[in-house]
Amino acid sequence: MTKRYDLVIVGAGPGGAMAARVAGENGLRTALIERKTDPAKISRGCAMMFAIESGYYFAERMFYNKTSKKMIFPVNGFTVDYDGPARNFYAWHFYAPDGKTRLAFGDYEENRKKDDQGRLSLVYDKGKLIEGLLNEAVNNGVDLFTGVNVDGIEKRGQSLRVTGGGESFESPFVIGADGINSRVASLMGFNKERTYYCPAPGITYYITGVTLPQSEAVILANCFKPDASTPTLFWIIPSPYGDNEYWFNVTTVEDFHYITRESIFAHWFTGARVNRTLSYVGNLWSPVPEPYRENVLLVGDAAWFGEAEITGSMM
Repeated sequence: MTKRYDLVIVGAGPGGAMAARVAGENGLRTALIERKTDPAKISRGCAMMFAIESGYYFAERMFYNKTSKKMIFPVNGFTVDYDGPARNFYAWHFYAPDGKTRLAFGDYEENRKKDDQGRLSLVYDKGKLIEGLLNEAVNNGVDLFTGVNVDGIEKRGQSLRVTGGGESFESPFVIGADGINSRVASLMGFNKERTYYCPAPGITYYITGVTLPQSEAVILANCFKPDASTPTLFWIIPSPYGDNEYWFNVTTVEDFHYITRESIFAHWFTGARVNRTLSYVGNLWSPVPEPYRENVLLVGDAAWFGEAEITGSMM
């Protein structure tokens, strides 16, 4: 039997959960559909970074208030409750292949002395954020359907019918917030106007036992494997789950082993231990020229080139 709503949202990540919260607050009878059985369980590699507080991002200058436990977006005029773990970082350092030369954005030592007042931004628990948004949405009357993989969208007069997992939903409007590999974008033909560039796979490791020159900074470094014509890149970012844990991002398992065992940076990782491993694959398209058609609106990564970031998706 078809369920009828004022709005159907596909995808319960940051963008979809935020859209559902706002729709519920404004009295719309809303269905939020998610293919995962537990939307707050993060099984895909993600840096979980609160963009940058020290500059404007999408014309916004957001910040996190640890006292009130709120992410605050003053330009757009909204807040998001967040009461999970968070960890500051105070600089961005870009290391050259010699392992010493670097570009430093932010005065690391001086900023760290100032604690919260000196941070460039912070990392946090994406799952905890989504959990909070979904609880608010459900408390405002939104119906959450998990374990439903959308396989069809069709226009039926003035309405749209969304199907998946044996379920059928009908509404005048649909929001596609189902990420960088958006099924909604594909089904509605948005991708016909885009250029497909390439797949972008990666592996992320949560590691402890590392010795970094700047422990509370974002580090991007590159090095060359023997006889390689292109550099091997890696990111290291503080993890929100522990003061001595770090998020490490590379393209392949072989890259991870080379960097941590053989490269000029290997001395950073002599005592490294892997606590958890996640992966991801993104399909990189050119941005959607116009993200709204036939009463379907794409938000966040579904309409973007790579990742609009969590904060960008919520905006």
